[in-house]
Amino acid sequence: MNKLFTSMLLSSAMFLGAQVSASTIFDFEELTDTNIGQISGTLANGAAFGEANTGENAFDSFNWTKDAITLTASAYYTGTGTYGDSYAGAYTEGDNLKSWAYLDQGNAGLGVCSQGLKTDRKGDNQCNPGSDDNVTENEVLAISFDQLVSIDFSQTVFRDGGHHVHTPSIDISLDGSSWNLMDLSATLNSTSFYFRTNPVHDTNQFYIDALAVSATQVPEPGSLALLGLSLVGLGFSRKQAKA
Repeated sequence: MNKLFTSMLLSSAMFLGAQVSASTIFDFEELTDTNIGQISGTLANGAAFGEANTGENAFDSFNWTKDAITLTASAYYTGTGTYGDSYAGAYTEGDNLKSWAYLDQGNAGLGVCSQGLKTDRKGDNQCNPGSDDNVTENEVLAISFDQLVSIDFSQTVFRDGGHHVHTPSIDISLDGSSWNLMDLSATLNSTSFYFRTNPVHDTNQFYIDALAVSATQVPEPGSLALLGLSLVGLGFSRKQAKA
């Protein structure tokens, strides 16, 4: 009977363990610095984008597909500031600040810019000022997926404003409204993740260098019923063994 118990327990464990696949690394620093991978989306000035050579650019949103998982990155502004200059196609003078997801080169990764845009040697979709390209006060970085995923934040790489790897004190939300201080050892399941600086530790400006993402399969009703019957049978077998 012990052999039966062990066999059924192992079978149940294998069933449950099979629901999470191996990690896919979305490496934004590598994407931007080495042009490995191709994204598509809309630039901050409204132009369509679909290239492997991302360069440094601000995006209304962009999509990146790896291992049949599609990630969408965007950003928004929660403050009340307004622009003091204008940029055709992105905003007009006096409008409230908005935010864009920003891919930054030079060992940085994915950040946010919101104070404005300028045209320079890197292109038309640059942060103004240039230092406003990481996630800072009143900026929210939103990352969503086309399916339920699991992110292991112990494998997530963050960088500070100087592009150095660090462990920031930042907030995370799974719905964009309920915020908690991020546990960097946690693994969370969701279709969407929102990141912002923590109000108490706002000096912890950050970029996301890389995310470790795993597809999380929701068991089909028939599979769940089978697992339930197995567990019922296991309980019955143990009861009979004690009788």
